[in-house]
Amino acid sequence: VDAGAVPLLVLCLLEPDVSLKRIAVSALSDICKHTPELAQAVVDTGAVAYLAQMTNSPDAKLKRQVFSALSHISKHSVSLSEMVLEA
Repeated sequence: VDAGAVPLLVLCLLEPDVSLKRIAVSALSDICKHTPELAQAVVDTGAVAYLAQMTNSPDAKLKRQVFSALSHISKHSVSLSEMVLEA
């Protein structure tokens, strides 16, 4: 995170390749699960809006990872949960 990986992972969410999206979402999910600060760092990049859009993906594996990431963000605080719900 300190090396600037999160914005690059968010850029991967914009790519058309589903396998790249899965890997990026999985990495973001792993980052979010640890601390509220890490989850906030992901939220601050605008990732939640992209993740919310991907809940409509026809790819079941991608959707599962997206919901995992959103749940990891939400679990840390009410304010983070509200950001996920608003997206």
